[in-house]
Amino acid sequence: MTRRVALAAIVIGCTLATAIGILSAYFGGQVDLLLQRGVDSWMAFPGLLLLMSILSLLGPGVWNITIVLGVAFGIQNSRIIRGVALSIKENTCIESARAAGAGHARVALVHIPPNVMPTIIVVATIGLSTVILTEAALSFLGLGVPPPYPTWGACSRWPASTTCTRRRGWPCGPRSRCRWRCSASTCLAMRSGISSTRG
Repeated sequence: MTRRVALAAIVIGCTLATAIGILSAYFGGQVDLLLQRGVDSWMAFPGLLLLMSILSLLGPGVWNITIVLGVAFGIQNSRIIRGVALSIKENTCIESARAAGAGHARVALVHIPPNVMPTIIVVATIGLSTVILTEAALSFLGLGVPPPYPTWGACSRWPASTTCTRRRGWPCGPRSRCRWRCSASTCLAMRSGISSTRG
């Protein structure tokens, strides 16, 4: 369940980060100012404490933690997408699209997102490990996915020899699996970044 929640949160977060970043970079002015001040307000608070407060109000649940993690991931990484979109906005391909008669909506929705995609892939693979650890921490505190769904955070409170662990045939405890998954995600992100740089 931890992997499903993390992957769904990454999809939500990447969509939100792309929307905020492209809108802020392309339109600029008051739109950029308003969106970035909202991002500043969110990032002014400690991330885990803010998530704990929100989930305490919403209550534990699969959709609650998935949406909250996705929104938090999207807001925090929207500045990365914004920086890339600012440079792409000045490219000749965007100027050619405008000269061909493309409107603002078409440029922002059709021409800029494909050029931002390599950055989105790197951000998603790096953020996957962070989302997994955050979900595990919240589930460990009882604010994540409620029983009877098994999660790595909830299983970390149990001994490695529990019935759940033996039934699934896991050779090691949830904490070790969580560390291995996060390490693999980080290595994949580094490899994706190197490949996109070479390309």
